[in-house]
Amino acid sequence: MLLDDGGHGRAWRLHDGTGETHAGGDDCIGCDETGRDDVDRDKADGDGSGSGGRDGTADDGRTVSGSDSSVIRSDSTDDVMTGDPFAEAALRETIRTFRTDRLERGPSVADAEWVEGPLNRWLDALIDDGSVLGPRDAAVLVVMMGETLAVRDVLIVSLVCGNEDRRALKEMAANPQHPANVLRMTALLSLFFDDPTKAPDADRCRRGMAMLGDMASRVPIDLSIQPRAVIAYSEWWMGDPRAARDAELIRRDDPDCTLASIVLAAAARGILPAWRRGASSAGAAASSGGSGSYAPDGDGRSDDDRNR
Repeated sequence: MLLDDGGHGRAWRLHDGTGETHAGGDDCIGCDETGRDDVDRDKADGDGSGSGGRDGTADDGRTVSGSDSSVIRSDSTDDVMTGDPFAEAALRETIRTFRTDRLERGPSVADAEWVEGPLNRWLDALIDDGSVLGPRDAAVLVVMMGETLAVRDVLIVSLVCGNEDRRALKEMAANPQHPANVLRMTALLSLFFDDPTKAPDADRCRRGMAMLGDMASRVPIDLSIQPRAVIAYSEWWMGDPRAARDAELIRRDDPDCTLASIVLAAAARGILPAWRRGASSAGAAASSGGSGSYAPDGDGRSDDDRNR
């Protein structure tokens, strides 16, 4: 699998074909020598590109591939709120409120309650063109991706693995360190990475990347990093040649985004999911010296927690 560990334990780092995993260091794709995860998200001045569908323009003039303003619409009855949830002041207030809630009630309880509605409507929109992901839901998902990378990783699984077990996805988002959720996430990604019959649903992935592109086009650069990283990762999984370019643009805006680094490393080494390797998957793995198995980079903590 190719993810960085997204809060679901350290068992998902780059495998060397022996079954051993690296705990950190120069040999570990997706982390630096201290084993740190994504930090310092407040990077500035890039063009904010992502990919996966139509191109759009962010509020600050950035071009964001995959953006489609028709994907996220305000006609959801569950998205009634005062003002624009994508206004920067509203986003920063959502971050503050989310962090406070996690401190007061605990991350698992708060995360489960915050993610349930937006995740359900995200999944509805993945399978039905008529379903709507409203702006409030989209803004909450953007905030949660930046605060707890387990939510980002669940969105990845919902795209490339097509997982529809909503209870399991919610559990993996809210309790990423629970052993059952570590095993579940690892098994899902391993299955879809290693099985040549497990091609992703192209329409589902395109819908998801369009929604993510729209999110990224509406938020400040620091909040766009994780949605864009999911797009780049999905592009790599789908075989879209824009994956490396978009990952490089993300790295330009945030050099600490390890998921973008993983996409770049996979592209450079020619590491592919089995469905793209086809019948030559075993030979390709042998010639590369290992299975090319990877995992996500988060640890389920907020930025404040990581910087303590």
